[in-house]
Amino acid sequence: MQKSYTFDYVALVLGATIGAGFASGQEIVTFFARFGFVSVFFAILFCLVFYYSLNILFNFGKTDKEKLSKNHILNSILQIIFLIVSANMLAGANELLSNLVFKFNFPIYSAFILLISYLIINNGLNLIFKINKIVVPVMIVLTTIVGVLSFFVSPHSPISLNFDVVNLAMLSTSSLLYTFCNVLVICKIVINAGEKINKKIIKKVSIISSILLALLIVLIVLALLINDNSLLFANMPMIYLAFLIDKKFGYIYCLAIFLSILTTLLATIYSLTFEHKKKSKILIYFIIFALSLFGFKKLIEYTYPIIGALGLIVIYKINNLKLCNNFV
Repeated sequence: MQKSYTFDYVALVLGATIGAGFASGQEIVTFFARFGFVSVFFAILFCLVFYYSLNILFNFGKTDKEKLSKNHILNSILQIIFLIVSANMLAGANELLSNLVFKFNFPIYSAFILLISYLIINNGLNLIFKINKIVVPVMIVLTTIVGVLSFFVSPHSPISLNFDVVNLAMLSTSSLLYTFCNVLVICKIVINAGEKINKKIIKKVSIISSILLALLIVLIVLALLINDNSLLFANMPMIYLAFLIDKKFGYIYCLAIFLSILTTLLATIYSLTFEHKKKSKILIYFIIFALSLFGFKKLIEYTYPIIGALGLIVIYKINNLKLCNNFV
């Protein structure tokens, strides 16, 4: 039984993390690439802190899960964050489909995606596991292909490293905010999963997930910066690169991004709704829909740094709850 668990839970973590902002490159621009080539070194910081945080969350779920449900302040913070991230994923999916298929005056795609999410989530975590096991490897392979082939599609920008103290300080802060933002997004789903696996599997999942995400960040940063700098101003720069490589491949990559958006959306909505009754669930779906109308890029730029700061507080609080239990 334990043999397949490592891959299952790595897929769960990556599926919840690689959403609209990550796969499209927008989050990587906001938190890494805009600081220049030196930002690739800060993927190491992301890797270490993400690994440490994942370990805390999985182990907390294994031994102290009930404490979280009793902490109403912490739960309220998480609920608000999951609403914002769900709205961002929905906005990203709607923007992607509007640009590729047909742009409606009313966000019909958002309504349709929420309906699909509702049907899938009603089947519980098992169906989410199955979807992630398919989507995550495909997304990693396609993102790697876009990253590698992007080195051959346009004239290269010169590589220069900016070690200015202010730039490094801002980059350090930005990297940590992004790490804790992602930790917060996957927080509840990881805690719920933690009670089902042993410590050896937890360590493997944490190491593999952290390294894979860090490598993808490095690849996306290099792909964006080594090509035209105007990519940094695009809403979905990795999609632009995919279409530069090949038009058909661009459409395939868009489909993969849509599916990766869906996996993150499923994780955040599941985290929001699994403890609620049917009427409350429907209200939550309506709130997500309303928030998504603010738009994809604005939600990332204005809310994700705040989410990252809150993520640091949440991990600190959860770690404290665990330590308190150890001394009882």
